[in-house]
Amino acid sequence: MGHVIAGDYDSYKYLVESIRRFPNQEDFAAMIRGVGFEMYDLLSIILFVNPFGAVEPPSASLTLGLATLDGLLHFLCIPNPQPSDALEVLCLMATSNSIGLMFAIPRRPLLLVSYRNIRFRPSNPSNNIKEIGRLIVPITSEALYDPGQLFIHKTFAYKGVVICAFKCRFQEKKSSSSDRSVSQGRYYQVLIDRGDWSHMGFPVDLTSYLMDGTTRGEKLLTLINGMDCVAHSDILPFTATDKEPIDHDLFHRIFDVTEADEGKVYKINMKTNLFENYMASQRSWLAPRDVYREVTENIEVTVTTFYLGSSISGGQQRHMWRYVIRLENHSPEIAVTLRERSLKIYSLNNMNQAHGHGVVGKQPELNVQNPAFQFSSTVELSHSKGGHMWGRFKMERENGSTFDVAIPYRCSRIV
Repeated sequence: MGHVIAGDYDSYKYLVESIRRFPNQEDFAAMIRGVGFEMYDLLSIILFVNPFGAVEPPSASLTLGLATLDGLLHFLCIPNPQPSDALEVLCLMATSNSIGLMFAIPRRPLLLVSYRNIRFRPSNPSNNIKEIGRLIVPITSEALYDPGQLFIHKTFAYKGVVICAFKCRFQEKKSSSSDRSVSQGRYYQVLIDRGDWSHMGFPVDLTSYLMDGTTRGEKLLTLINGMDCVAHSDILPFTATDKEPIDHDLFHRIFDVTEADEGKVYKINMKTNLFENYMASQRSWLAPRDVYREVTENIEVTVTTFYLGSSISGGQQRHMWRYVIRLENHSPEIAVTLRERSLKIYSLNNMNQAHGHGVVGKQPELNVQNPAFQFSSTVELSHSKGGHMWGRFKMERENGSTFDVAIPYRCSRIV
């Protein structure tokens, strides 16, 4: 189904952003017709971005290209990049039979006008590109991806591999309605490639669990680096053309990599002796219990809860919950900054409150370059039935005005 060739994190970001904005050929064709093009048999979408500094938002140096079946590449500049800029090229080729991705850096500056034609010619591949896999068609049915499925995260633009698949309750509240819709969501625990840890937009130690400590029933909260829980809709799947597709300490402890019969493609399968543990994980600390989502003034907040188990603390049994909160700006051209958090936790007639500046020591800005941020924390509750937690984030716009974003969810243990 084509090839994925990737060079760096920015290339990932512009790739997934183009797919998010034009998820199918019909949407892209409609956009092309709207600006005056009549030929819209899509062969290529090309984004030109300035790789130096990226001080300006990507849209300030963005070029869309349409290649028609006559072999000509038609450019739409939004607006023109400066002739003195060296430009990085992201090429997404899409036909009915294949999808391919390519990144290259021109050896000389490019001079582009608002519309011009360039005829394709064969050339030697750049030393700056590396093939990492072949895109496959995403699963759109109710089926789940298998363990070992490679993917690119559509929002955080990292490369990962699926460990476990889960179905859990998903509750969503639209900003225009007070009613909540309840459905079943599909989620995955995944490993993240080490090369993406430094720029994936959230702390690397997002995942935690309880490990046996002493004989008194006390357990230690332990962190795992480079692990995330991902929604089905965030996965852009591909197959491996590299025998070492993921750089992670746990990868070869969980998976076997074998060469497939059809050529330079590798299969990734969970180790046979781990399959029983995989089945047991459906009811373990890996499994998300509930997912809550709410949108306030174009800021989407998603909360995912996990029950980690019980431990003895101060001679009393305590139940540990982990939660992951993700914020995404649906209008990233209007940047907002998370300034404050205020949380309330209610369980068994006890109320605890927490208030502070930012989250996990940061005040993240949600903008065009980084439209989303997520973080994780834990809470101890005294009752096995769980409790309620709610609160708000105070967000600040660039003009100094502020508004509140709700954080509603409930920790309810499933036994």
